[in-house]
Order: sequence, then C-alpha cells, then structure tokens
Amino acid sequence: MGLSMVRSDQPARLYGETIRVSLWAVLGLWLARRLARLFLLIVRSPSAVIAITVTAAGVAGWKLVHWVLPVSVAAVLATGLVGWWMAWPASFEQDVRLRWRSWWRGQLIYRFRWTKAMDTAGLTKQRHGTDYVPPLRRIRSTRSVDRVLVRMPLGQTVEDYALVADRLAQTFGVEVCRVRSVPKRRHQVELWLLVHDPLDQTVAPFPLDPDCLTKGIPVALAEDGTVWRLQLVGTHVVVDGATGSGKSEGLWGIIAGLVDQIAAGLVKIWAVDPKGGMEFAAGRHLFDRFTYGDSRSGGSYEESLAVLLEDAVQVTRERQDRLRGVTRLHTPSVAEPLIVLLIDELAGTHRLGE
Repeated sequence: MGLSMVRSDQPARLYGETIRVSLWAVLGLWLARRLARLFLLIVRSPSAVIAITVTAAGVAGWKLVHWVLPVSVAAVLATGLVGWWMAWPASFEQDVRLRWRSWWRGQLIYRFRWTKAMDTAGLTKQRHGTDYVPPLRRIRSTRSVDRVLVRMPLGQTVEDYALVADRLAQTFGVEVCRVRSVPKRRHQVELWLLVHDPLDQTVAPFPLDPDCLTKGIPVALAEDGTVWRLQLVGTHVVVDGATGSGKSEGLWGIIAGLVDQIAAGLVKIWAVDPKGGMEFAAGRHLFDRFTYGDSRSGGSYEESLAVLLEDAVQVTRERQDRLRGVTRLHTPSVAEPLIVLLIDELAGTHRLGE
C-alpha cells in the first residue's frame, strides 16, 4: 500500500558510454575512404589507367634514362594515332575519338552537375533524413548524342524521368532529352541527350554496299549519327507518315541502295504507283515492271495495278511450292532474283480487293 501509483510521462534517458576518438584517427579514416573511392574510380576507367601509366612511364624515363626517351615514345604514339586515323578512320572514330568524347563529357558535364541536376529535377528521394541520388552508371557519346545510363532508386519508374525531360535538357545544355527503357533491366533507364541535331541539314547519299541484302540497306541517318539499315530479305515494310514527313525519301533510299544488285540481276523491282506514275517515274529504268494506271484504258483505272499484284501472288505461290520442306527463306540468285514490290500510296489501292 505504500507503493506510489503515479506514472511519469517523461521517458527514461539512457546515456551510453562516450568513446573518445583521436582527431587524427577521424581524419585518417576519412582520407582512407576518399583514397579507396578514387582508386575504384581509376580502376573502372580504362582511360584513367592508361593516362596514369603513360605519365608515370614518361616521368621515369625522363628521370632515370634521358629526356629523349619519353619524347621519342610520345612521338611514336602520336605517329601511330595519326596512321590509325588515316588508314582506318571508322575504327579510330569508334575506339579513340568517341571514347575520349565520352570520358570528357561524362566528367565535365554530367558527373560534375549530376547531384544538383537530380535534386532540382525532383528525382532525388529522401528517406529518414537521407538523400538518395539516382546513381549514374555510364556515359556513351556519339558526335550528336550522349547516352546516359541511370539506375533508378526503388519506387521510381521511367515515367518519372520522362516528366522532367525538359528540365534535364536545360540543365545539361542540350537540345532535347529522350527517355528510354533498357530491355531486360527494369531498374535502369537511359537518357538520350541530343547535343546537336544531325538532321537539320541535307544528308548525302550513302555509298553502295555490296552486302546490303545480308547486312541491310543503308537508308537513313539516325539522331545519334549512326546509319540505320533496313533488313529487306524475309520481311515486309510499311512506311507511314503525314504529308511532307519524308515517306518518299525512304522509298528512294531503298531503290538507290539496290542499284548494284539490280545491275547484277539479283534483284528485280516491281513498282506500283496509283498516282499516275508521278512518284516513281524518275526511276522507271531501274524497274523490271512499272504500273501506274491508265485513265484512257477501256477497263478501270486500277486494272493494271491489280494485274501486277496478282502476278506477284502467283510468283510467291510457285516459290512456296519449290521451297516447301527445304527452307523457309528464299535466297536471291540470278535464276530466281529477289522481287521487291514497291507500292506508293497504299491507301490508294484499297479498292483493288473490292
């Protein structure tokens, strides 16, 4: 009965034993962590490893042997790079120039501004007083596009980055930022940042490729400066777009890319032009068959178009009979060339089946 029944609302305060650590130990631990991160950064960057190795070798040669040695090595390296650039420009572009561009743009533009960019764009997540910045994984650059690979923190989606694409473009000083998912990597997103548009000027015709039937026909220039190839054998292609969007350029790109194969007899083009031949008339000397309708014929205007399409169906069925049980893919040859059926304004031929 003498025990007090009063309960205090004040929590009990427990103090742990204070451990005193030397200031030098704290500074040493901080320095060790910084050096470890610097070491990992260098090891993960082949360019940094090469630069440090070459610099160390040059200093050692200067000090231990003679100044002529590092100068001679540098001259040999410079001569080798120039020879590489002159003899194999495509390989030099891919393995030297673009790798160097990826490194310096990644360090000076993206990694330097990354934390602030994620914060101002609203992509930094805070939990229990800790800021979680989306990790920047990799930067790959072409002459016109920087491809930045990002690992998304838990809870984020690709749409979160698409909503702030304009802010990211302004932050990094590029024309536009396109957001793309990464196949089979759901925790990652890739930002395509367009530094300058390579399509704002006329694109010169591509050189003819003798292997275009296997590697694809070079028909277009992509935003990242690479050549887009159309795999024609074994496929069907539909080119769709509004008036003035460039559909005709795609068709003429196919025709131009097949000139050598047409001359060799491996390809025959059957062209259907419902607009009276106005679109394909300039290339009629390249076509094996060319039909465009006849307003003066006794039958319907589209009769000749229907006849050509029926002939194409008949050739297809005959080849199916010969290839049945042998292969599913026709191999072009002079005896049996690849027939490319080009139809301009497909909507204009809709009445043929009525």
